Amino acid sequence: MMTKLIRVMIVEDHPMFRESVVEAIEAEDGYEIIAQATDGGSAVSLAKKHNPDVIIMDIHLPVKNGIEAITEIIADNPDAHILTRTSSTDNDKVLAALQAGALGYLLKDSPRAIFLEGLRNVAAGHQYLTPEVATMLAKSLRPARPSEHKEEHPDDKLTERERKVLQLLGLGLSNR
Repeated sequence: MMTKLIRVMIVEDHPMFRESVVEAIEAEDGYEIIAQATDGGSAVSLAKKHNPDVIIMDIHLPVKNGIEAITEIIADNPDAHILTRTSSTDNDKVLAALQAGALGYLLKDSPRAIFLEGLRNVAAGHQYLTPEVATMLAKSLRPARPSEHKEEHPDDKLTERERKVLQLLGLGLSNR
């Protein structure tokens, strides 16, 4: 019995990173690379044309960034399975990618085994975040500790002499 191949599209503008993704996927059974794009505009067009099972998307792309491309792809196909693979550890980028519709977020320096695990999970329709990204997001969502939110009291900005003058004025003495 022949198993259906998972059809993958790769969106990456850096040839070396794109080649490493191609190499990793081709070494695995069950996957077929059906399209490659080097910018976000082409990614949107190719996703419509080929309807891949999984899209591996960089965030930092020319023409249209990855988040814009994800938004457009999801608007056209809400069931698209998108795995971002990027160097950005910026919480805002992670949240924006997930809010746009990406199912997974990997860092480019993740080991091949982690990349393939993320690919398998996203292909199955599951969310996937590397432990580093999940920890980073969790920390950003935690409320700040009270010491981090301590509001500065106006008196804290006064010199000792200014405090003494205010204290004496409070006692009813004059400026002199």
